[in-house]
Amino acid sequence: MEVPTLRLEAGETVARSTMPLLPLLSLLLLPAVLLASAPPSAPPSAMGAQEKVCPWCKNDLVALKTAGLVSHGPFIFGVATSDKVAERLGDVRVYFLESAHLRIASMLGEYTVPDKEAKKIRAELKELKAALPRIDDRTRRLDPWLRLHIAALRAEKQYAAFLDLLGKKESDFPDGETVYDPGSGKPYMGEGPYLGEKDKYDLYLAETLATYQDLLVQHYGVTTKKPQRWNSIKRGAMFFGLWSKEENLNSDTAIHACLAHNLGHNYLDGYRYYAYDLPVWLTEGFGHWWQRAIDIEYVNYCNIEGTNPLKQTGAGWQADTRRLVMRDRAAPLAELTRKNSFAELDQNDHLVVWSKVDFLIGTDRKKFAAFIDRLKGRTDTEGFTLSRGLPEAQREALKEIYGWSYPEFEEAWKAHVLATYATQ
Repeated sequence: MEVPTLRLEAGETVARSTMPLLPLLSLLLLPAVLLASAPPSAPPSAMGAQEKVCPWCKNDLVALKTAGLVSHGPFIFGVATSDKVAERLGDVRVYFLESAHLRIASMLGEYTVPDKEAKKIRAELKELKAALPRIDDRTRRLDPWLRLHIAALRAEKQYAAFLDLLGKKESDFPDGETVYDPGSGKPYMGEGPYLGEKDKYDLYLAETLATYQDLLVQHYGVTTKKPQRWNSIKRGAMFFGLWSKEENLNSDTAIHACLAHNLGHNYLDGYRYYAYDLPVWLTEGFGHWWQRAIDIEYVNYCNIEGTNPLKQTGAGWQADTRRLVMRDRAAPLAELTRKNSFAELDQNDHLVVWSKVDFLIGTDRKKFAAFIDRLKGRTDTEGFTLSRGLPEAQREALKEIYGWSYPEFEEAWKAHVLATYATQ
């Protein structure tokens, strides 16, 4: 599966050191695209009047607040609003939900839970039922409203786990109004309360290709069937969207794993504000780490648009990584650091970057948090974000925090792989 690394809001300047050709072209072509495109036709099953009130929370603000939620809309979404998105889609039903840190638009349809997913989903339904008692935690039929609530639960739990991993609290981030003072002696923590971003994280879960592509064209000026991550610069908000029938998204668990991978990217990018890109090896390895916590079978590869020759299963990654180490074919960190785009990562690289991130986290979570803090939110003496010298900062952070030079890290990592990884 490919996830383009394009981050640009149509009509704005991208906050990164280089700008790929595709978003530049999208800026030029966007007006014509918008004029030419028409709303997707609704399938017969989606036509007609549909329920406007969630049967599980009844849109009750008190019940929603108890569940850590805000409302079913209206709210800002993408470069427009939830109302505008719904109006554009016409009779195609879209379900909205705002949580503490995310705004979600979902068109995921009814889902029958298979036996292999029953235990996992029942546990999630029990969590939801604690705040929304109308929910039947034994049901094997998930209606669109339940799928919406489950998506919010998963995204919020990952948000909380991300904060815990990096040893941060909500109060560590600015309120979005106070301007950072570089003379205060305090570290720069970003521009707003959402891990450092000004606004909440957007999540778009489309059921049909037509509705998925229509929103991408309208909001970001691109058309693709691949999952997409974008940065809405004016809002200071990160976006992730997927088409639920794309490639190997063939189960609810696969959708969850894809969500975990890409929210891992967006939370890390947004952490202490998205002003520059971290090394590709680190962000992709981090995405794989979250994804494999959900499902080791599913795999999500971030890449540039085009054919994807990479293996479409994550099974056997430990054994495959072990073989790479034994045959001395695993790329060293110094080499991986020089790769500046996801397209430069081959199959073996994906195994290695996952394994190295997993090793850093497993060795010492507090050290990993300190390592990330050395790379994110870097500023100069005047308080401007600083991407210059990032490779050197990474080398210094590894040595000062973990006590490893690059060669020493390689030896420690290889020893860990050979001692702990499965052989097949």
